[in-house]
Order: sequence, then C-alpha cells, then structure tokens
Amino acid sequence: MTVAVLGAGAWGTTLATILARDGGRDVVLWARDPAQAADMGARRENRKYLAGIRIPDQVATAFVHFVTGCDRSAPNSACCRRRRGSPTTAGG
Repeated sequence: MTVAVLGAGAWGTTLATILARDGGRDVVLWARDPAQAADMGARRENRKYLAGIRIPDQVATAFVHFVTGCDRSAPNSACCRRRRGSPTTAGG
C-alpha cells in the first residue's frame, strides 16, 4: 500500500522517512514547491528543513499546486480540486 504525506517540511519528511524505513511502506511525499520536490528526489535529502537525514528510496517526491480562487468555507468543493505534478524518484 502506498501512503501519501502532504507537506514536505521537517515533520512531513520525518513521517515519510519513518513510514518507509520502519513501516516498509511506499510513500509519496507531496511538496508545494516543485523545485524542492525535484531537489529532494535527486539528492534524497530535504536540505531546507531536515538536512543530514537521508530520504529512503521508497519515498517518491512530488509537488501539488492548489487552484486559486477556492471558496475556503467549502474546502471539499469541486472548485478546490488539486492539479498534481508527477511523482519523481531518485534516478528517474
């Protein structure tokens, strides 16, 4: 089973790492910055928020872009659907 973690800060990166390393899960770690997602996928490290901790190979990184103009009072409405970037993994 693949697990999605939304948010690639220190907490999200730690959760994704533990789920992959200790839980044996495949994980997609979603970042809001496409450059950060690509850097984490290539370097296998979140240098911005969790430098020095290796991201396991079972963690794919991706970016998510939220559509602007959502009605924040109804976050689950059709107008708030996400456009997603493609997950990337180390080495391609």
